Amino acid sequence: LYQALDINHFLPLADFKERMEEMIAQIKGSTLAPGSTGIFFPGEIEYNLKQDRRANGLPLDSFVRGEIRKEAEAQGLGYEIELAE
Repeated sequence: LYQALDINHFLPLADFKERMEEMIAQIKGSTLAPGSTGIFFPGEIEYNLKQDRRANGLPLDSFVRGEIRKEAEAQGLGYEIELAE
């Protein structure tokens, strides 16, 4: 079931956004369970990973880098990717 609501029928959008920010801050400020790294909302971990990959690129293990190197050399192309493990 999908449902779309016009928030403005209930309260002004600015008020809704302010209340949501307060609620998110309250939830994220809760005490973490032992061993937990944080409190995340649905999609937040994936969003953070996407932003990290955009900024820092995709991690490639040594096997994948070796395969790319072999293919580049077979095609007569330079290979300049050397990443730390």
